[in-house]
Amino acid sequence: MRFRLRGLFNPVVRLIALFLNRIGVGPNAASLIALFFAFSSIYFYYKGSLVPAALSIFFNGLIDGVDGELARISGRRSEWGAFLDSILDRYADAAIVLGAAVYLDIYSTQVLPISPYILAMLTITGFVMVSYTRARAEKEGLDLDVGLGARSERLLLLIIFTLLDQVYVGLIFLGLISNATAIYRLYIASLNMS
Repeated sequence: MRFRLRGLFNPVVRLIALFLNRIGVGPNAASLIALFFAFSSIYFYYKGSLVPAALSIFFNGLIDGVDGELARISGRRSEWGAFLDSILDRYADAAIVLGAAVYLDIYSTQVLPISPYILAMLTITGFVMVSYTRARAEKEGLDLDVGLGARSERLLLLIIFTLLDQVYVGLIFLGLISNATAIYRLYIASLNMS
């Protein structure tokens, strides 16, 4: 199964990339801008400002698509840039999920059956394993861009759950879907590798 939300934003991503290229912003700088938005979500979650937190997550995801497009149109594609982008994405994921846990720790008015920080750890583990299973399979020559838990879909779901003030349910759902995607990718790899 392959559906990628990211493709819906390609025209906007291209326009932003063309603008950034025109003003001299490079792809690695765009990756750092995306990371800034991820870390800003921690601040907004901490302040209990859910709309700005959701917007920060949205702009992190949007600019994350821009850096690759910017590299293509500027002719500045590099192995280092792709590597840096993938590492910064993992830091961004961790920051966003940690911000959600901080929000729950400060603002939740109900007794939570699972600590927000344990839930964040399980969710971050799922996020990392989705990425790692694909990267490791690609090293073996197998395309594992399958499952429902790709980064753009995870970010959209967290934005929705944040705007609905259902952050706890969102982290549970994201933890389940990301870990299920990693396990599904592992299963597909087992069928295609000797």
